Parts: sequence; C-alpha cells; structure tokens
Amino acid sequence: MKKVLGFIFALVAAFVLVVPSAKAAGAITAQEQQILDALKQPVTVSGKKFYLPAQYLTQAENQLKAKDYSAAQVATAVAQINATIDTVQKANVDVTNINSFEDLVKALPADVKAAIKANVEKAADALDLTVSFANGSFVILNKDGSKAGLDVSSPVKQTGANYITSMLVATSLLVVAAGAFVVGKKAKLA
Repeated sequence: MKKVLGFIFALVAAFVLVVPSAKAAGAITAQEQQILDALKQPVTVSGKKFYLPAQYLTQAENQLKAKDYSAAQVATAVAQINATIDTVQKANVDVTNINSFEDLVKALPADVKAAIKANVEKAADALDLTVSFANGSFVILNKDGSKAGLDVSSPVKQTGANYITSMLVATSLLVVAAGAFVVGKKAKLA
C-alpha cells in the first residue's frame, strides 16, 4: 500500500510541477525582439528624452507573441521605427513645456506628423497590418480586419500562469488516495 501511495504522490507532484511550466506558445524570437528594442529607444529633442509609453510596448509585445515575422519583415519595421525617431529628433520643436510623449506628438509640425504617418504605414504594411487614422489617433488592424495587439484605445494586459486548476486536481487526487487508504485499512481489519 505504501508503494501505491508513493507512486500516486510522485505522479501528482510531477503533474503539478511540470504542467504549468510548459513553454508558452507565441514566444518572441530574437529577431522580433529587435522591434521592441527599437521601440524602447528614447527620442531626444533639444536634450530632453521622451519614451514610448509602456502601454504601447505591451501592445507591441502582444502582437509579436501572436504572430511570427520573418527577418525581412523585422528589418523593414525596425528601419521605419528608426526613421521615425530620426524625423522627430530633427524636428524644430520647443520642448520647454513638454513633459510627455503624447504632448511631444501634439507639438510636432504637420509635415513631421505626415512623415511619421507614412513611416507607420510602411512598418505596418511590412508586418501585414493596416492602419486606420481618425480623430488624431490610430488603430492597427490585421489584414483580416481584426484588431491587432496595437489598438491604442484599449491596451491588452499580459497575464501570468494560473495554478488553481493544477492545485485542485492535486488536492482531489490526494483526497481520493487518502480515502482509498482508509477503506483499505478498514477492509484489512475486518
């Protein structure tokens, strides 16, 4: 009986420890990481550094986890991101009263905004995405029209692993094993 209980315990322990640690589908490749690295670069205007808000980085990560991109697609997207950064850095903007990325974008001249829009469209096209501009904001869509992970109106939050199901199964198995042990002891005594 001890061998059976030991086997059940080892099986439950293996199940609880191994199943949640399985590799998550949709991991970001080293190539795709280049896109995130480019997006994390600061934009320096008149000595002031501005960073893309974290919610946009999270949305980009979600899109990269959902899709696989080739080296050529990544290279094009990174080139367009770098071109956008260069365009903004060369813009003649007074940033003395500007303290956020959003305020910086609002303060850019119309020709710079048009260049940024063109770069965003080229990067999106390289990644098989489309961009819809309206009312001063944009939404990035997959080619089939579904929202990509880059919807600026509602960022998607990344969630972690959930161990509740594994713990419930382990607990249930332990209760069954304990019940079998008690029934076995009573049957042996009778």
